[in-house]
Amino acid sequence: PDFQNGTDMSIHHNDRPAPRRIAMFTEACTASGLRDLAGAAARIHLERLAAELVFMGHHVDVHAGAVPSGQRHEYDIAHAHSLIAGQAALRLHEASGVPYILSTTIADRTRAAPAVTGEPDTAILRGASRVLVTGPQQASTLERTHRIASERTAPLLRGFDPQELHPLPMHEARARMGLDHQRFIVLYVGKFAPRKGIDTLIQGVAMLRRRHAIDACLMLAGGALPDEALEITRLKQITAELGVGEHVLFAGPQPRSSLRELYAAAHVFAPT
Repeated sequence: PDFQNGTDMSIHHNDRPAPRRIAMFTEACTASGLRDLAGAAARIHLERLAAELVFMGHHVDVHAGAVPSGQRHEYDIAHAHSLIAGQAALRLHEASGVPYILSTTIADRTRAAPAVTGEPDTAILRGASRVLVTGPQQASTLERTHRIASERTAPLLRGFDPQELHPLPMHEARARMGLDHQRFIVLYVGKFAPRKGIDTLIQGVAMLRRRHAIDACLMLAGGALPDEALEITRLKQITAELGVGEHVLFAGPQPRSSLRELYAAAHVFAPT
């Protein structure tokens, strides 16, 4: 990107960017490692991204808080991995002029954030040279609530480790898991919260079965945290009301080693 302070991102003759000193900011809990699925995914994403940048020749420091004053002028650019972590990136930018990009999701804040000058989230978002978003819907939301112009947003691209999640034949994965080979399986992996819209997935499965005579099944993996219990209870009640209790499988928390089989066994993965 063409950053605000005119940082030179020229490409060397070998098509690699010139080496940069990069400060990455993350929340303290993520830096120390979370046990829940979302926290583990955030930690792994951060680790892999930092490792790839180092492999490309850049220097990367990961901070779970503010940069010590003596290091403020050592960086060419910063990357904050959440709105909370963005507070430290904004302070670095204000103190030393270091530009930063911000990776964010709507889930960063569970409260509604009005576009009011001086509101902390707005200052963090507006201070970023680029805001990486999960899709056009989030970009539209940020433009409406914080007046962040769409041209200042960019897609938040996700990757995977091919050594960990390489292809596996569906029939083999289902055989290992004891699943019916004929059923149409929809998979959800993640946190259980009302904002995730899992109830809509349940309704969709019920619709597939009743209106289209498709032997559909929904497999839900996750739910390790105590604060998810209430939502799981609500979802189970919905399955009972719709008469699809036998066709919605609450698989519970799953180790990363089982994710490959879960993805391979499903016809459709439903991110929310």
